[in-house]
Amino acid sequence: MNKIVLAALILLLGVFSAQAADLKIATLNYHKALNESEDGIKASKVLEDMIAAKKSVFLEGENKIKALKAELEKQASVLTPEKLKEKEDELGKLYKNYQRQGNDFQEELQKKESDLRSVIQKDILEIVKEYGEKEGYSYIFEEGTSGILYFDEKYDITSEVIKKLNKSSKSRK
Repeated sequence: MNKIVLAALILLLGVFSAQAADLKIATLNYHKALNESEDGIKASKVLEDMIAAKKSVFLEGENKIKALKAELEKQASVLTPEKLKEKEDELGKLYKNYQRQGNDFQEELQKKESDLRSVIQKDILEIVKEYGEKEGYSYIFEEGTSGILYFDEKYDITSEVIKKLNKSSKSRK
């Protein structure tokens, strides 16, 4: 009986090792592909330009708030209670408006980033699928999220995906 079990185990190990020989696995640093591709770099530049364009507007609002606050502090002792309340209300409105503009811009920036990145993400997924099929990969894992604690760098296909992403980006133009 023991010889039969042993023979079955050896047979199973042979089958599994034959299947493992056909198994081809790769990893992809998705964030690197997203951020270091030409389209990813362009998307980052668009977002940076949006921030730079709004910076002066927010700086102006901040300066108005600081100036009104300084004026209020200097004149607090000489203003009537009604005028003091009026200035405090004005400062409060200015501050709320400043915060609202900041929140609105943050939402606008997040939407723009999402729009820009979703196109690139779709392209990456298509390229990875095509690459995996063409190169005969059984699995392509995303680094950092798939539970991979170690991998040999030779199985990282990120640079190939970035090259294909850049090539597909140029061909669309």
